[in-house]
Amino acid sequence: MHIPLKVTTDYTLLKSLIKMPDLISFLCDNKINACGICDENLYGVLDFYFSCKKNNIKTTKDLEYDESLKYPTKIIYNDITKYIENKKNFTDDEWNIREGFFRSCTCNPNFVLYRDFSKQYPNALEVSKQIRKARR
Repeated sequence: MHIPLKVTTDYTLLKSLIKMPDLISFLCDNKINACGICDENLYGVLDFYFSCKKNNIKTTKDLEYDESLKYPTKIIYNDITKYIENKKNFTDDEWNIREGFFRSCTCNPNFVLYRDFSKQYPNALEVSKQIRKARR
């Protein structure tokens, strides 16, 4: 069975015309039960995850959605921790333990990285801009 793992959707502006509902319909019509997207940003991640879940389509294993936190935990944590220069903005527990990172940072409205994730998901560029802004 063919499993498309590097699909770019219209969330990557000017590079794809594939809309999420069309992608899910294509996967269902062709009985493809797994898929992965590789957009240049992460705005489509939640739409992709919920659409796949609703249609019993598996997503790539790195997209781990934590129902209690309401956003993809591995992706945002890995996006921030892959840049060692970001470490100085966090305690050791926040940096080394993903759950500690979310409890003490992203859920705190007074913290620079706080976002209302029910409305948007920041990409790595936005996060790094916020960190640089906070250092000033």
